[in-house]
Amino acid sequence: MIAKRYDDELMYSVMKCEGDKKYKYCTKDGKLAFKKPGKDFLGVTKQNYKNVYVINGEIYIGEFLK
Repeated sequence: MIAKRYDDELMYSVMKCEGDKKYKYCTKDGKLAFKKPGKDFLGVTKQNYKNVYVINGEIYIGEFLK
């Protein structure tokens, strides 16, 4: 599957995260994970668009893992 950043600048190949309840998708190297936005998510803004990705037509929030 492909995760495309909201502004179409970046794309990542992703897979389902096995055994992780917090994140639904992650990159193969495990450095970036994606989760559904919370109830307080109001939409894409200038401050958060670089963390918003579209996977299979749904919006996800990308987080870099350590």
